[in-house]
Amino acid sequence: MVAERRFGPVVVVLFLVLSVLVARLFQVQVVEHSVWAAEADALVRSSEILPSHRGRLLDRQGRVLARDEDVWSVDIVYRDFRRDHPLGIVAHARSTLEMRPVPLTEALAHLGGWAREIVELSPAAVAGFASGEGELATATFRVGKTADAVREARASRASDLRFYVSALLRPGLEERKAIREAERSETKTERSYAAIVAEKRKVSEADLLLELERHLAGERERLEGLAARLPASANGAGTTLGSLLGELEAARERFESQAADALFEEATGFAPGRISTASVSAHRLRFQDRGDRLFKSKGFTAE
Repeated sequence: MVAERRFGPVVVVLFLVLSVLVARLFQVQVVEHSVWAAEADALVRSSEILPSHRGRLLDRQGRVLARDEDVWSVDIVYRDFRRDHPLGIVAHARSTLEMRPVPLTEALAHLGGWAREIVELSPAAVAGFASGEGELATATFRVGKTADAVREARASRASDLRFYVSALLRPGLEERKAIREAERSETKTERSYAAIVAEKRKVSEADLLLELERHLAGERERLEGLAARLPASANGAGTTLGSLLGELEAARERFESQAADALFEEATGFAPGRISTASVSAHRLRFQDRGDRLFKSKGFTAE
């Protein structure tokens, strides 16, 4: 009895402290998830220039031996750009739809409109596209039904589209659950992905699309700011947004070539350089089928 009287209040206090901690964790990670996720995203993408000039180094006669020179070095991680930046997301989503490598410059010129078309797709439309039994149509694109969905890689393309839709909308935990439920339901909804997310955020679809436009404009300004800070080329020409996109496009080609080479080698057992281009073209469908099966067996997605 004495022990209970001594430790009883301590246990009660400890229980109350743990209850407050759990309640706060629930509030931050679930209730306020979208707010803190946006703050974290802003921190990751923020930049700051820290001056580090040490001044000139002179000899005893006052002659300059060394001086400060501002030099910029930018490392492009294209996989992150494709997954996280709206321009990369829209360009690759459109490439998935049209089955052609849509240039970044073209995607930038249509960034707002194409992004809106992507998030206004519905789970029902994407499911019909995947099976080949339905058509997928937007304001600027249309693909009809097909009797050979496998040959057109409809299932993997639809999976890519779902990823890019989510990457553009940046849904929170509850919003992701709502999207998954809509996609897994036997009766796929005709409501757009934007409408599903807007309902969970308790905002109108128009407001959500307006916020998306603001986000796209902000990311475009970031690219322009980065281009303005980069050094001039060897011929003295300054870096423009167009030349920066050219660098990104070159990184894209290197990234996709490396990925294709690695997948080809694992699918066939030998490096692609050991077979002629003509032979690859002649057996393209066989390689594609084996590559698709290997790709799925490894659990790879558009991410």
